Amino acid sequence: MTDMKKYRDKDNKALGMNISVAQRKLVRSLLFKEIKLNGRDACFRCGQPIEDETDFSLDHIRAWRSSDNPKADYFDVNNVTYSHLYCNKKSQKH
Repeated sequence: MTDMKKYRDKDNKALGMNISVAQRKLVRSLLFKEIKLNGRDACFRCGQPIEDETDFSLDHIRAWRSSDNPKADYFDVNNVTYSHLYCNKKSQKH
């Protein structure tokens, strides 16, 4: 067993979940905290406040899937905002 695997296994056990899942949860919590502190917690789709970090999602202002350059539009930080998870998913069905 490599040293990295040992550390990863130890971290997974200590956290009760895979370390990569834990890191995503932590980043999500930090991002949501910053969104709230900066007053950017209004949903792009419905305009209502996003109250809970489990209910927020990154949302693209311009649809990236149907663009001429999907990769560029996906990673363009000026094309990203925040929405309720429900509102974001609902908009993708159209």
